[in-house]
Amino acid sequence: MYETVIFDLEGISSEREGEKSFDEINGFYKAIASEILCKKQENLPLVVGINGVDTSGKTTFTKELDRYLSKAGFKTQTILMDDFHNPSEIRNREVDPVISYTNNAFDLAKIEKELLKPIAAEMVVDKTLMLLDIEEDKFLNEKRYYIDKDTIVLFEGVLLYREPLNKYFDFRIFIDISFEEVLRRAEERDGVLFGDKVIERYNNKYIPIQKLYIEKYNPKNISDVIVDNEDYFNPKIIKGTAKLR
Repeated sequence: MYETVIFDLEGISSEREGEKSFDEINGFYKAIASEILCKKQENLPLVVGINGVDTSGKTTFTKELDRYLSKAGFKTQTILMDDFHNPSEIRNREVDPVISYTNNAFDLAKIEKELLKPIAAEMVVDKTLMLLDIEEDKFLNEKRYYIDKDTIVLFEGVLLYREPLNKYFDFRIFIDISFEEVLRRAEERDGVLFGDKVIERYNNKYIPIQKLYIEKYNPKNISDVIVDNEDYFNPKIIKGTAKLR
């Protein structure tokens, strides 16, 4: 069993009244890391899922958790679901855009074959994969993955806790926000570029996709930790580590 280590988050300034202090941020990630490390077995990699709806803050959370674990002396490897988009022709092969995205957006078979199955069977992965550049719609991006028996794998993405992927997760985290907050963040993030079409796109496609996923797979129910990230300056653990609820 690994010993949990505390470190200071460097280079982060607190500019908003009511924002978590350094100690509180450190404690937040320490608490989550402690639960993850309780699952880590000696000489076996550990695969952690980080799931949530669009704009929930999964990517930022994953980067900070990765930084915490790395500073504490643990090997990590991130896997991003967005790196495994299918080409446009496959993503849009069905008439209903909600069903088509749900079924075809990501190459789940490639993720399982190239990464998750070898991790489970061989406990070592050292390979470079060609991944889709979604803007160019071509396989232009190379990414190396190195995982061994000491690695904590942080796998982040939407629509994550379903087969064929779900059975490979040793620990599951869900980053939770309301759909009202999804729209607010979407408008804030993409409104300058896309205008009113952003809200229309989320209401007609992305939110229905997430509602369908949540209804069918109930990701919160199967998660070990749920983070309420409605206020991303003050995330709260609402399932899992009791001391920070």
